[in-house]
Amino acid sequence: MTNIPYRITAHILTLGLALATLLLLNACAGPSKQAETPAVIGTPSDSAERRLASGDYPGAAKLFLQQAGQAQSPQREDLQLSAAEALLRGKQAENAARILEKLPPAGSPVYQTRLALAQARVFLGRQQPQAALQRLAAVSDSVPPEQMVDFHHARIDAYTAAGNHLESARERVWLDGLLDKSAQPDNHQKIWGSLSKLPDAVLANMRTAPPPDVFSGWLELVETTRALRATPPQLEIALAIWRERYPGHPAIPDFLNALQGRDQATLPADGQIAVLLPLSGALAEAGMAVRDGLLTAHFQTAGATHQRLRFYDTGSGAERVWSLYQRAVSEGAQQVIGPLSKEAVVALATAGELSVPVLALNNLPDDKPAPAQLYQFALAPEDEAEQVATRAWEDGQRRALVLIPENALGQRLQQAFVRHWQALGGTLLDVRSYGTDQNSYSDIVRGLLKLDASEQRLQDLTRLLGQKPVFIPRPRQDADFVFLAGQPDRARLLRPLFSFHHAENLPIYATSQVYAGTSTTSLDRDLNGLRLCDMPWMLPTGHPGVALRGEIARLWPNRALRYARLYALGIDALQLMPNLQGLQNGSFARHPGVTGDLYLDKDRRVHRELQWAQFQNGQLVALPESTTLPVNPQTSNPQDVTDEYPANKNPAWSTR
Repeated sequence: MTNIPYRITAHILTLGLALATLLLLNACAGPSKQAETPAVIGTPSDSAERRLASGDYPGAAKLFLQQAGQAQSPQREDLQLSAAEALLRGKQAENAARILEKLPPAGSPVYQTRLALAQARVFLGRQQPQAALQRLAAVSDSVPPEQMVDFHHARIDAYTAAGNHLESARERVWLDGLLDKSAQPDNHQKIWGSLSKLPDAVLANMRTAPPPDVFSGWLELVETTRALRATPPQLEIALAIWRERYPGHPAIPDFLNALQGRDQATLPADGQIAVLLPLSGALAEAGMAVRDGLLTAHFQTAGATHQRLRFYDTGSGAERVWSLYQRAVSEGAQQVIGPLSKEAVVALATAGELSVPVLALNNLPDDKPAPAQLYQFALAPEDEAEQVATRAWEDGQRRALVLIPENALGQRLQQAFVRHWQALGGTLLDVRSYGTDQNSYSDIVRGLLKLDASEQRLQDLTRLLGQKPVFIPRPRQDADFVFLAGQPDRARLLRPLFSFHHAENLPIYATSQVYAGTSTTSLDRDLNGLRLCDMPWMLPTGHPGVALRGEIARLWPNRALRYARLYALGIDALQLMPNLQGLQNGSFARHPGVTGDLYLDKDRRVHRELQWAQFQNGQLVALPESTTLPVNPQTSNPQDVTDEYPANKNPAWSTR
């Protein structure tokens, strides 16, 4: 055996003791931080988070699922849920649904809330907001504090998708105290916007709690501002009183100060409004009706403003409109109303830079962008067709039949209705058109109702039995309602045919085109049950501006009925002018005009929210706001149309 020098041996022993001591100290210190982290969520998890941050949601979902395949419960379910959440962020609701349907319903409160939120988002992706609300209601009593913001946001989105602006605003009021101060101003603006979509009666009736209740304060603020905006001194006094009634309200001071500042910025200027209208030629009577509406509104508010109206005749064509605009500006016009025809509006919009604001009384084609300073205000039939779709959807209808005239207007109405109806998530079952041959109307309605199929069943049964049984043809049972477009004389022929062909309980919705403007009971009995949307000016409503209609009928009896809606256009055009900036920047989300509740879109185009009425015993009767209840329960899914739900701790989750 080879002898090892003493010094080397001692050195090795010393190193060995030091190494043993170091290992012992590490053991006493416990496991390292790296050892505490499960291997499955190491580097792959970091990569998934990076993909989420970069917007690669499918890639993040794939990594989460890969990790889930190596994990044990409950970590496996958490990772699968993370994958579904990533897909929902990437607008892939159905792919997320396939993951969610395999997850167990039970788990920690955090897991159950995440699962309910994800399932609700799937329902929202399918345009089923009521089902989303039902799913969220199941966990409403057990949401952990750290998830309350996401929970309220999901309910806000569901109520908004369902058209329930009141509850959407209420959710935002509850959410407000959970937000950072930097996020509260935007939330306040959205509370204001949602409540501004409600009619006065709802604002008043929902103020059930006394001051200083926050939600009642918002309702009263919107109601007060809307009622007194035309009289700024009175509005200032009313807002000062409101401050005293609601001390500490979230709208004080920033939102209220901004609201008052914007209001003052939109007060009418001491100046001149030029009006460009066709007062001669083929459109003269229409132009004069708008002019008389403007004058009626002007003299009604003459004591509150110092504005002067100056009229310029554009004639029937479009060739003079640019030179008249330039002349009006040179003669002191600070604002311009008009022109009226679509051709003239296009000519003005494309001729040159607009130096003063213009409220055109027609819309540009969709492919022509509006220049700066141009606002567009028209009685567009497409808006009405979209509102038929919205109202039917809010009433709980889901499957539509369409019956339109064979003309250009009928095609426009059909396209607008179908586009909006399908965007809401509705199903279009069939479209039929009718012409001028009244003898064909019965066959057209029969085809729409699929009565031929019913009669074929009768023939088959007769052959089978060898005799003809007692038989009543049955119309199709898969339709919820009919959208009917047409003039009054056509609608009076078509509406009774649905009753004749055993579809008397099938709801029928229509635009204002079916209403002549005055009810003739003996004729309009044929329209009984038909629901239509129209401007407050034409309907039996309590709108304060409607009182002017009698005065117009007295002053201009020959044109008052034929051009009734154009008078209303003139009235609202003048009243809109001082409010356009406020409508655009959000200080007043809506203007309660006689042509409807008016609001601006991002392209400075004015839209009208109309009111609803129904023919009963040959007379129009105003309808209340939609109840969101199904009109035809036999063909409606209660999950899609009920707005109130009991809390259910173990709700059924359906992916279809």
